[in-house]
Amino acid sequence: MGVLTRQICRTIGHRPDRRAKWYDKINWRTHCARCRTPLIRMLREWQEFDTRRHLNPRRRPHPDYDRSN
Repeated sequence: MGVLTRQICRTIGHRPDRRAKWYDKINWRTHCARCRTPLIRMLREWQEFDTRRHLNPRRRPHPDYDRSN
């Protein structure tokens, strides 16, 4: 994830990895296939996930979150 990759995403937009999407009980979520930035689908478009703006206690963590044991 270099500076060039992040600059490409800032210029032309992120490329959602639709194979890795998951539902957090409120919205669909994934990451950018190029720069790995977390994304959230809101109002029919993918946006960068911002913890402060999208914070909601009803959201579930990623399905693999608890598999570290």
